[in-house]
Amino acid sequence: MLIHNHLLINSEQTVNYYTKKSYFYTGDNLVEIYSVNKQIFYSNSSMVEDEVMATKLTKTPMEQLTSEYKLVMETGTYDDLASSENISEKRAYELVKQIEIETT
Repeated sequence: MLIHNHLLINSEQTVNYYTKKSYFYTGDNLVEIYSVNKQIFYSNSSMVEDEVMATKLTKTPMEQLTSEYKLVMETGTYDDLASSENISEKRAYELVKQIEIETT
């Protein structure tokens, strides 16, 4: 993962915020997992903390999928659909709030 949108907290750690989409198949549905994440890199060690701040699941029945998604389900290559995007801290907290509103 490329880290280019980070916030330097102090000389010992760097914080990166990002969104991630991943997929899996269950029953007759393709399930999308959308998450907002916070990752902390510690400069004095190889330790990395990865915290999921919010998650949203979306199920799409097979009959509603486009041909691209149907092909992915048939071949099982869900990683081809996965994506990740670096975002700012402000945007991360906006998305967390939005997900909380949508899921309550």
